[in-house]
Amino acid sequence: MRISIRKKIITIYLFYAFLILTTPILVNYFKEDYYTSGWMAIGSYTFDFIDGLTRSFYFLIITSIPILTILHFLPLSKENNEKINIKESLGLSKPELNVSSKVIYWLLILISLVFFSYNLGITGVETPTPYKLSGIAHYLRTYIFPLILVPLLSKGLSFRLTVIYSIVVGITSASRFTLVTPIILYALINRREMTFRILLKVIFFIVIFFSFLTYFRSYVLFRDEYTFSKLIAYTFSIDNDEQTIKILLSYIHQIFIRIGLARDVILSMEVRELGFCQDYINFFLNGSGSTNSAMDFYGVDIGNGRFGISSPTLPSLVALSNNNLISLFFSVVFSLIIFIELKLIKYFIVKIFPDREYFPILYLFFFAFSIIGPLLFGHLLTAILFITQILKKTFIVLFINHVRKQTQ
Repeated sequence: MRISIRKKIITIYLFYAFLILTTPILVNYFKEDYYTSGWMAIGSYTFDFIDGLTRSFYFLIITSIPILTILHFLPLSKENNEKINIKESLGLSKPELNVSSKVIYWLLILISLVFFSYNLGITGVETPTPYKLSGIAHYLRTYIFPLILVPLLSKGLSFRLTVIYSIVVGITSASRFTLVTPIILYALINRREMTFRILLKVIFFIVIFFSFLTYFRSYVLFRDEYTFSKLIAYTFSIDNDEQTIKILLSYIHQIFIRIGLARDVILSMEVRELGFCQDYINFFLNGSGSTNSAMDFYGVDIGNGRFGISSPTLPSLVALSNNNLISLFFSVVFSLIIFIELKLIKYFIVKIFPDREYFPILYLFFFAFSIIGPLLFGHLLTAILFITQILKKTFIVLFINHVRKQTQ
């Protein structure tokens, strides 16, 4: 029986609410990993379970409107006007990669390995290069490569090849976002054929490899040279099942931290009371209530260090005001901005790419920019699509005028 989109959205929201309301349990279990201030800041442990539940419930109320707004646009099923091959919909045939698509796929992997061999675009690795080549490599691998991957996935790139690509680009960039993006894309683009078994594979991959990449970053990238030999050495240093489980449990909760849950749910309430992160203009531009959220939100001075840290968008929204009504007002305004921008993105996608195959990837980027940050990237994405549509329309008009002149 086909589950309606509304029920799917409600199910996802209820799962989000469950994660928020169980925060006191999660934080208490991992409290030894936290500090009063600094990189893993959690603030003072002056709250009991009931107080922690109250904080979590307030967090849920303030963030529910933007979450539901984003989920409203979630591409869970094919649009009615999307092009659907009748044979494929009946399961009579499946698209296969042609030779050129296979060449592009292996070329992306080869380029990632070349970047890695020259230490280009690796998270936390400083490589002095001319023309900011390391930064260019980072943005290519993080944002441009997934755009190139979209038509390959639409043409039938298998789950196995997608996993191989994700592992290569994830490890060579030391970026967890780059690691999970292709797998989420695979699930979104193949949503019509998505079965419960494939969904479990997607979740399993994200959890396991996100955890182990976090382990590599912590024990290799932060302490030593980031090379394949070091990765292999630290992999074999996991000498028993108990240590493996401990690593997985320890770093699975990093997934929640990365998207602004767990630690930041509790910490945002303490920052809210202190009033350190209430720069309204900076929040609506960049998604953070402070121009120096590393210090104001987490109490850590990163100086000129190679690692950056910033409070995610949702915790920043909660900490934006001490007044409950004003906080709710900011939540509504933030949701309205998200709604308008996603409407525009969807409209521009239809105009620029009639088959809408690029909407899932752009939605995924906007989702990450809106929930995690930087919010400015979400604004830039909308602006880029707007400019692209203007240029396309202008080019078409010029071309038509040119044809008319030639035929006269």
